[in-house]
Amino acid sequence: MSTVRTLIRIAVIVSLALMVGRAQAPQVQPSAQEGLDRMGIVGYADHMTAQPGDAIKFMVSSSASRYRVDIVRIIHG
Repeated sequence: MSTVRTLIRIAVIVSLALMVGRAQAPQVQPSAQEGLDRMGIVGYADHMTAQPGDAIKFMVSSSASRYRVDIVRIIHG
């Protein structure tokens, strides 16, 4: 059997073993506060789109005493 086939078979076996392990582990959804604690900082804007001159408010939640925010314009399409 070629080395490539052997490696592919090993990868498939490992992947299946990992999927079985995940299926057996109980799935517990973290609370909103636990999610925030894991991320450290969460932010969002009050508008998803804006035109030049429009005002946008940004909300940030963090347990950090200080943080820095870089706001960038994303163009898609």
